[in-house]
Amino acid sequence: MRMCTPIRGLLMALAVMFGTAMAFAPIPRITWEHREVHLVQFHEPDIYNYSALLLSEDKDTLYIGAREAVFAVNALNISEKQHEVYWKVSEDKKAKCAEKGKSKQTECLNYIRVLQPLSATSLYVCGTNAFQPACDHLNLTSFKFL
Repeated sequence: MRMCTPIRGLLMALAVMFGTAMAFAPIPRITWEHREVHLVQFHEPDIYNYSALLLSEDKDTLYIGAREAVFAVNALNISEKQHEVYWKVSEDKKAKCAEKGKSKQTECLNYIRVLQPLSATSLYVCGTNAFQPACDHLNLTSFKFL
């Protein structure tokens, strides 16, 4: 009977803690059903990690930095791709990265992390480049790296 008392006390303490946590849980002010909202999506096959975004204030363009790629999409309808350019890591750099104990399939790639406007016709783009960070200029007219 003595063993039941500590367990009962523990259960009571957990119930009080759970109730307190629920009292402070965030409650959404507005909710929508999925079918109520007309969502659009941008996705390219075999491209992942869409992590850097830059909204052009003068061209209605959203620039997207992803794994080994940069895209320009229509900011008003992101499913409309305007341009794309790929920035892949050389096999030599991948091999050197893998020698350091990193995964050749996931870590030894070029993840675009920085998209910064330089002028009306160029972006400054930086990527992880297989753990050897590199930056380049992206010409927005030709959508090619310099």
